[in-house]
Amino acid sequence: MAEEKKVPEKKIDNLNLVLGVVLFIFVYMALYFIGTANTPISESVQGIPVLEWVLPLPAVWDNPGQPIYQTSMMHLLIPVFGFWALFFLTMWIEKFFELGKYERTALPIVFVVFCLAAFYLAVYWMAAEKVALSGGSGEVAFNYWAELQNSAFYLFLVSGALGWVSLKIVERIKL
Repeated sequence: MAEEKKVPEKKIDNLNLVLGVVLFIFVYMALYFIGTANTPISESVQGIPVLEWVLPLPAVWDNPGQPIYQTSMMHLLIPVFGFWALFFLTMWIEKFFELGKYERTALPIVFVVFCLAAFYLAVYWMAAEKVALSGGSGEVAFNYWAELQNSAFYLFLVSGALGWVSLKIVERIKL
């Protein structure tokens, strides 16, 4: 009988969970402040190739003087779900699929690719529906990157990727 490959089970104990919470607070504050300082940051990254794609994050609110309770709750809560979903689901995915060292590294890349594809399909479907409802039979046109950067989904994507990075930091530190 063939011997089964035993994958070591990863668990997050209390100290590592506290470190995860600290990293979450850091990530959430960074996303929040980058989102509120949207315009100055986007002007300062002009000409820097990778940062031009990543920044600006969606503004947390359109009018910075308005109270926080008038902000879209989607922009405030979706980074919470994105971060913790990848933080906890990564361990389950690695165990369930018995991922090796290299497959684990590819997990955030697969996450980002699937998220970008899903967003493209959703926006394309919405744009095609607008064309169909307006009676037009023309081509469906939209600016994908502009739509992505102005949506709450972008915050989910960035916070999910940072949740995976935070999990790897917690695994390396091992309190």
